Amino acid sequence: MKKSFILYVDSLDVLDELSDVQVSYIFRAIKLYVNGEKIKLDGILKAVFIPFKNQIDRDNEKYENICKARSDAGKLGGRPPKANKAIALFDKQKKQIKAKEAHTDTVNDTVIKKTTKEIPVELFKTVEKWLGGFDKIKNPKAYAYKLFKIYAPGIIRKAIKIGKPKSIGQLSSECEYFKKQLNK
Repeated sequence: MKKSFILYVDSLDVLDELSDVQVSYIFRAIKLYVNGEKIKLDGILKAVFIPFKNQIDRDNEKYENICKARSDAGKLGGRPPKANKAIALFDKQKKQIKAKEAHTDTVNDTVIKKTTKEIPVELFKTVEKWLGGFDKIKNPKAYAYKLFKIYAPGIIRKAIKIGKPKSIGQLSSECEYFKKQLNK
């Protein structure tokens, strides 16, 4: 049960037309009604009390609906883990980039089929491990997927083995360099 109720200022104007005794009866009736007790009013007092009663009923119904909605939401569990948001964002980005770059390398390794091109598992794990060494990257796996969306696996392999980058910016520069050489 609620421990409070709202009495609206604009509904109090009607009390100005009543005597002090009648106003005290109205407030006593409101108190009894809010506490779930039966009230008995006659004539003008009953007419003045009805708008207060209706407003209390509307507020109680609204309160019950809010309680029910919150209870239902609570039964569903708490906030989803951030990983689910990252996966959803990754899937969205994947759909946006899907039309880009149809280039694939042929590799005899086992492959991961997560993007529009095949990614050698061993190379992917190497890139993921390399990215994991940076504090700024919270999800190396997702970042590795981003790299493989931008650059072909062969370009990334060359950039890591030949260029031996010491930063993410250096890796991107090396990849761009080998990409330009490939397109010549």
